[in-house]
Amino acid sequence: MQSWGIPADTISKLSGIPVPNDLYKEIADRAERQTKAAEVVLYDTTMHQETRNLYYENHHLYRFDSKI
Repeated sequence: MQSWGIPADTISKLSGIPVPNDLYKEIADRAERQTKAAEVVLYDTTMHQETRNLYYENHHLYRFDSKI
């Protein structure tokens, strides 16, 4: 369960309004109903080589040639 902000028990003490018995169940149900959009692949890049991080191979390298 996720929680952001003031706990319901604290709000109940300050406001005098009782916490509903099914509050945490309702929060969990709402979280389950939220769905993320499916990932969309815009370009197929599997035929290209993975990018090499030249800095990690030679940290003194300041200039290099590249191909796009």
